[in-house]
Amino acid sequence: MDHTFKQALIGIVGRANFTDSLIDLVSYSYDASDHDHRPDAALWPTCSEEVSRILQLADQYRFPHIGSATQDTREQMAVVAARNAITMLRGKKPKNIVNPEVFESSEYRGRAS
Repeated sequence: MDHTFKQALIGIVGRANFTDSLIDLVSYSYDASDHDHRPDAALWPTCSEEVSRILQLADQYRFPHIGSATQDTREQMAVVAARNAITMLRGKKPKNIVNPEVFESSEYRGRAS
């Protein structure tokens, strides 16, 4: 990554919301798709203004980018996860469940009671 571009990104989001550390980037190199590629950096913008500035900069440098969850989205995801956990602790099936077969299994039911 171009040093000037990197410094401009850090200038937008701050050092705490930027990483180009290999150990951090490995976890961003794959998802549920069929594509694997380690990014050059990961950013965590905290507001729409920062997102806009990042996209303008990426366009200026012709740098590819992929958007992920905003801080607000991550916070909402945490709320949903907490509600699902509370629902399960009450012995009920959560609304957003990835593996319902586990919840419905006799092994789980035996531990949950």
